Amino acid sequence: MKQKTFSKIIKVSLAIMVVIAIGTFVTHMYVNSVEKQRETVQIPKKTDKVLFFYKDDCPSCQEIFHQVY
Repeated sequence: MKQKTFSKIIKVSLAIMVVIAIGTFVTHMYVNSVEKQRETVQIPKKTDKVLFFYKDDCPSCQEIFHQVY
């Protein structure tokens, strides 16, 4: 009886891992396809604009944000 229960647990665990692996792969492929469809932003060489990269959870970004803004 214990052998059958253990066997069922292993089968269910493997099935869950396969579903997670397939879900991860599909999600990765979807994100890649969406990213490839995005238009590339091109900035002319002579411009008075500045690119500012910012991340909400970056302490250095938070420090300088108000000075830049």
